[in-house]
Amino acid sequence: MSTVLFDATVPQSLWALCQLGFGLIVLNKNFDDIPQILGVFIYRLTFHPLAKYPGPWLAKVSDLDAAFYAMLGQTHLVIYRAHQRYGPIVRLGPNKLVFESADALQGE
Repeated sequence: MSTVLFDATVPQSLWALCQLGFGLIVLNKNFDDIPQILGVFIYRLTFHPLAKYPGPWLAKVSDLDAAFYAMLGQTHLVIYRAHQRYGPIVRLGPNKLVFESADALQGE
């Protein structure tokens, strides 16, 4: 019997929806700021200087993803899997790039 240390399928879908919905409800009880928040999300996904780098969409718009995995103590696994999936340079935050090696940094 093998032990699964990290399963990326559930957190990427279910947790993303929970984060987005919970964040919008808690921060905006009267829903007046939802257009502004959506505008920030659209900017970070399309027009931001780091938008061209690959990575999970939730990590591109919010640091809540990183905080969640840090709380679970799985940040190193998330970074490892992200490099496996997206390559040597991965965007894991609105303003954060993670490089797999010094060669990846030099190549950029």
